[in-house]
Amino acid sequence: MDDQIYLPGSGLLAEVDISALKKDGDIATFEFEDRLGVPKEGFVVLHKGEFYAYENRCPHWSVPITDRNELFHDNIGLIICPLHGATFEMNSGTCISGPCEGDALVSMRVEKAKNLVSVYAKGLKFM
Repeated sequence: MDDQIYLPGSGLLAEVDISALKKDGDIATFEFEDRLGVPKEGFVVLHKGEFYAYENRCPHWSVPITDRNELFHDNIGLIICPLHGATFEMNSGTCISGPCEGDALVSMRVEKAKNLVSVYAKGLKFM
């Protein structure tokens, strides 16, 4: 169950063609604007038949996680920051080792339809 509450401003960010994503770790990058209108980049990644979307930014130093075409990852479902080696779970974006351990990539909500994934900003999380 998603623990987010969706509020105004948590709308559609991008529609991404996923037809080329065939194996675990394959990605498609996309551009979007955040809630303040600042241009940003994100990526959709395929992992175990599911699609996940994240902002293309490591929480440690705000450097890109991808080089636009490749995701640095291993074969067991971990995303690796190319600068300092921070390691993130593919399905949650949580950093499990490295300089930002316990932090997470900024995740986005996805909805799949045929060869497209619609990417949405997540709402605010209430505890």
